[in-house]
Amino acid sequence: MREFSKEKNLIRAIIKAEKNGEEYIFKKFKGGLVWYLKKKIGNNEDVDDIIQETFKNLFKSIRKGIIPPNANLRDYLFGILKNTLSEFMKKKSKDEMIKNQNDDNDFIDRRTPETEYLRKERTNFIVECIDSLPKKYREILVLHYLQGYSIKEISALTNLSPGTVCYRLHIGRKKIIKKANKKLIFADIL
Repeated sequence: MREFSKEKNLIRAIIKAEKNGEEYIFKKFKGGLVWYLKKKIGNNEDVDDIIQETFKNLFKSIRKGIIPPNANLRDYLFGILKNTLSEFMKKKSKDEMIKNQNDDNDFIDRRTPETEYLRKERTNFIVECIDSLPKKYREILVLHYLQGYSIKEISALTNLSPGTVCYRLHIGRKKIIKKANKKLIFADIL
């Protein structure tokens, strides 16, 4: 196997699709990644899957030119690893939630008059909070949360910058939370 004196030579080898460059990176960094992942999640099967996905994403990023030739590969690799691990954990928790929900809801209907009443009250309160907001916040919240538009789509619809849309979403949420907290504080007095 060819020895690589500098990481930029290694990156160039990967761009040229030289297999020994990929093998060298894999052998050089795999041990550290395995140690990190076993410390975080422990499951060997999942560790192998995450490492494979991490290296795949690294090589893809190098070939697309996302990672510059003078980059510190170790930093990029651990950044990609953390993103891959985060995506994996989100997917795993979502899959477990769906599995648990399917197991729990097979034969049981958990709706009671009390839970239905509380659900309706909560929904009415949220609608009341949204209605009480100034139009500029209300419009953005309704488009994003009730109608499912993305920030870019809302930006195009309202002729506002994406930053302004995000700001108004943030302020609208804060106003609703503030109003909800006030209601909770006074709920036990009434």
